[in-house]
Amino acid sequence: MNKHTFFAVIFLLINSVLLYFSTTGEYFFSALIASIAYISMALSLILAGRFEMIDNLLGGADKSYRAHRYLGYTSLSAGIVHWLTGDDAFHAIVPSLSDSAGDLGEFAIIALIALVTISIFKLIPYQWWKKSHLLMGPLFILIAIHVFFSASPVILLSPLWWLLACVTLLAVIAWIKTLCKPINSPIKGKVIDIAKTEKAIDFTIAHDGPLTWKPGQFAQLSINKENLKEQHPFSFANACDHSNDSHHARFIINRAGDYTKALYETLEIDDELLIHRIAGGFTPQISTKRERQIWVAAGSGITPFLAALDALHADHHAQIDLIYNPGKGFDKHLSDTLKQYQKKLPQLKLTLLSNGEYLTQQHFTSLSVDWKKADLYLCGPEKMKQSAQQIWRNNSAKGKIHTEFYDFRGAISITQLPWLRVLELIKLTANKVATCSRFISLINATSKLNTEQFVLTKRKY
Repeated sequence: MNKHTFFAVIFLLINSVLLYFSTTGEYFFSALIASIAYISMALSLILAGRFEMIDNLLGGADKSYRAHRYLGYTSLSAGIVHWLTGDDAFHAIVPSLSDSAGDLGEFAIIALIALVTISIFKLIPYQWWKKSHLLMGPLFILIAIHVFFSASPVILLSPLWWLLACVTLLAVIAWIKTLCKPINSPIKGKVIDIAKTEKAIDFTIAHDGPLTWKPGQFAQLSINKENLKEQHPFSFANACDHSNDSHHARFIINRAGDYTKALYETLEIDDELLIHRIAGGFTPQISTKRERQIWVAAGSGITPFLAALDALHADHHAQIDLIYNPGKGFDKHLSDTLKQYQKKLPQLKLTLLSNGEYLTQQHFTSLSVDWKKADLYLCGPEKMKQSAQQIWRNNSAKGKIHTEFYDFRGAISITQLPWLRVLELIKLTANKVATCSRFISLINATSKLNTEQFVLTKRKY
């Protein structure tokens, strides 16, 4: 049983046990589904509040974002099931409000379906999606009114009732927190250098300080330009160095979505930006007491490792293997830099993949004999990370796997929808059928022509 299944089972058991002591037992399934839907939405809002203690407890902001996403999907799925199977054959706290609260629940689930659909399928640009996501707070309050004032089998002041009340209060506080500006003022910076590749932008900023980060962490950045004022997380590509009063930070950002495309096209020297928060638990080991490590990266996923290399000093302690696929547009820009680090750091062994080359078993087996005992650090496209993890499992490697999830929107592009792929397949099949039909027609026409020529020849003789 993996950890996601384990937590899902624990979540279900807690809801079931609390419900057992909080209801007469009638309509248990419907009440359980409603409880799961409501608590999932409340927890999702709490995680969206970006409480540092909760982020650390879950292993980093990226894990918190991922849990937020799963809880949102769970809330929607369970909410729809409850909507279809719910029953009103119970007493309400305020009987006169029962019907209105029930109708409010139907409106809320329809609104929730609309908002989650927008989230899943990238139907609107990021900046508008983020604003629409703030509507989850008022929607949750409407659902809370439905939960506490509609007809329900949950007994007033029972254990489950108190849990629902507590998570409601915390969710509302978290939503208010997302609306308020952070207490700590962000640190200002100015762009002092820009380099562009075919698919990414590499820029350096001078900041006012003081700033402290660990190699592998990311910063929440916003740029003082139209369409770039939203906060987005980006990894540092250099180490934090206060030894010579250097207040520079470097970022390499892949042009992947609406925001990053606008940043790639419009960012200029002397543009002002704000660093709002530094977070992240993806921190490669750089001390002399480090364990044996294997770093695997592709494209702009090299940024946390660049920061780690920038912080490393030459030593002869545990070896670090770096396997990097620059991808299109990155090969000339970063490969020479990595080769220089290899010459400078005897503990580093570099493996550069060519453009279009896939990560394979051979890339791992070509490392030193003890590679299965090393810790594996992954940063880059999801397919690359899945491939590396599959190779790791197939070889029963003992080392820990470290990775971070940077797709904080977690949406599905319209172009990725399965039904569009089916349409493409149908179109491809139709083209092949049409080609075959033309080929058959050509054969028939040739055969007919040959037959006619044979008949004419026969008549002639």
